[in-house]
Amino acid sequence: MRPLARRGREYWKRLAQAGRRLRREHRPLRTRAMRSVTSDQRSAAEAVRWLGEIELGADRRHALLCHPSSAVTYALRVRPGDVVGAGCALLPDAWSKNAGGAEFSLTIGDAAGESSIARARVVDPGRRRRDRRWRRLAVRVPFSSETAAIVSLATRLRPGARPDFAWAVWGEPAIERPRPIGEVLAALGVAMRALPRGPRAAFRAFVSATLADYPTAAYRRWASDRAPDPAALAHMRAESGRWPNGPLISVITPVYNTDPRWLRACVESVRAQAYVNWELCLADDGSTAEGTRAVLGEQTDPRIRIVRLERNAGISAASNAALAMARGEFVALLDHDDELTPDALYQAVRHLIAVPDADVLYSDEDKRDADGGLSEPFFKPCWSPEHLLSAMYTCHLTVARRTLVERAGGFRVGYEGAQDHDLMLRLSELTTRIDHIPRVLYHWRRTPESTASAGSTKPWAHDSGKRALEDYARRNGIQAEVLSGGVPGLYRMKFAIAGQPLVTLVLVAENESSADPDRAAAALRARTAYPYVSIVAAVAPAASLTSRVNAAIRAADGAQVVVVDAALEPVDEEWLTALLEYSQQQAIGAVGAKIQYPDGRLRHIGMVTCAAGGPAPILHGYPADSYGYFSSAIGVRNYSAVSGECLMTRRDVFDRLRGFDEGLPWRGADVDYCIRARQLGLRIVFTPYARLVCASRMPPRPAAAACDDPYYNLNLSRASADYLLDE
Repeated sequence: MRPLARRGREYWKRLAQAGRRLRREHRPLRTRAMRSVTSDQRSAAEAVRWLGEIELGADRRHALLCHPSSAVTYALRVRPGDVVGAGCALLPDAWSKNAGGAEFSLTIGDAAGESSIARARVVDPGRRRRDRRWRRLAVRVPFSSETAAIVSLATRLRPGARPDFAWAVWGEPAIERPRPIGEVLAALGVAMRALPRGPRAAFRAFVSATLADYPTAAYRRWASDRAPDPAALAHMRAESGRWPNGPLISVITPVYNTDPRWLRACVESVRAQAYVNWELCLADDGSTAEGTRAVLGEQTDPRIRIVRLERNAGISAASNAALAMARGEFVALLDHDDELTPDALYQAVRHLIAVPDADVLYSDEDKRDADGGLSEPFFKPCWSPEHLLSAMYTCHLTVARRTLVERAGGFRVGYEGAQDHDLMLRLSELTTRIDHIPRVLYHWRRTPESTASAGSTKPWAHDSGKRALEDYARRNGIQAEVLSGGVPGLYRMKFAIAGQPLVTLVLVAENESSADPDRAAAALRARTAYPYVSIVAAVAPAASLTSRVNAAIRAADGAQVVVVDAALEPVDEEWLTALLEYSQQQAIGAVGAKIQYPDGRLRHIGMVTCAAGGPAPILHGYPADSYGYFSSAIGVRNYSAVSGECLMTRRDVFDRLRGFDEGLPWRGADVDYCIRARQLGLRIVFTPYARLVCASRMPPRPAAAACDDPYYNLNLSRASADYLLDE
């Protein structure tokens, strides 16, 4: 370990941060719903928006653009001792061009408007170099008891400042709340337990315990609040004991040289189930580790059955050996170092009783660290066939009808590392009755060797997944090439175009002055490799734009139609082919593209229909090259809706739906069209391989009524479409 005097600034900075965080926890406001007002000529959606992380002075924070003069307000519950604080800054591009800086003000008042307290700060990086970093502004809650409060963050121009170079941002506005003494002692305890491994290990443990990123800390609180207590588990046990037809669940677990701690925890997680009609089928794949063999040897529960393979044959063969022992109507897949939540099988059987024709279930999942902490929850969408061709998203926990698994052929040897993905692909060919349980029922152990830590730890698993997808295409007579999606475990199934279908591009212009249709048509032709294209325009100077779009499509001669905003330009020539790959498939009702702003931010990858203000674009304003939530921005996905800014549909689907609803504005009729297509049993697809950029300013989407969205997990916040936890 380096001498104290030789350690860098980053070391001392992190130690100081850890000390501060030991006393106070940060609860960022970016997960909360906000209201914005602006005097800027642009829309509120443009003047006030989240930008993602921005680093100033080696301090990285999530930045909220608040272009002067603008304000955002939050309705919060605050406690005595709370502090509401944020960083204040101007974006670096404005430093040399701005004159006068900007004034930031933070106000806390009671909901009745009877009392308030405010603080203000002027940030002028052109005159003061110290303002070229995040400057703190904070207000202590003035109330003597917990109460509802209105928090306002506002910016305004200083005299002489130019509005076009006043890019004011708030950095990670948050409630800072004193930590309970129990959490303080727990963090110190983590450091003390690591001390025998050396001072460096103790320091890392202390920093990890106190500087855990907010999503992790928030999720651990969320999970703790929702974990069933002993009374709830007793109720589940009693209730399930009265179920007359509760099926036997066979838990299938292949074992090989497992760390005794994790194997014992795995087995105990099954024995702790509130639903008791289970059996655990353990297949020892020729383990040589004495600790593993000892744990297997100590099992005396008659519901635990063990078979030992003479030699190590691989995870697929061991899984098949466990499957051969299974007697249950359903099988549940459990890896040898992972854990089930105590209500996992109860929730699965409860769903099976409610939906008796379900053949396959999958749940949400998270990861368990070596210290026992939970992190990285994956809140999944409902059954999404195109998503499965992009990544193995169903993963854990999977429960499937045993006869169906046997009919599918079990686990195929030679596909190790992707054997579960391969099995799910084959199951999806035999049934469409695949349901999602929106609950975390599975803890995936994070170890240095596991794919829970990083997919790159098993590069051969990616190759196995590619072969599984190629086999799927061959079995189903699909002409397609399987390509890597750019990150481990992500794929692109590039479908061949059947025949030479004519595609009609319907150019949409909000009004005659918003874009030149002739110029836009020429730009589209120049940037489109697909040759069989016709172009018509739908301009709406008087009649509703929705009716103009309908009229243009009805007059079109193409069997495929793309409605595309005249303000968009393709990023590359393959955009139309990428859309057509999916629109040509009979099960697909509409396909959307990846749309971004010229400054490299996302405008649209799909629509969430259940957001608080109505349908909202997913990850709006995030960097265009970001992966998104579990690769949601870089892989093919099923969504409830896509935007009419670039929407491809077949003419026969359009005719069945009788076009877009002319009683709705265009920026609303598109979502309605997708919802009605889904009601016909058709799916909506987003492809990131069709990319377009806004060549000019586009109007915001008006507020509308929200509706259910099975592709946006109910555990996610409705305050935005950013996949943030609903706290």
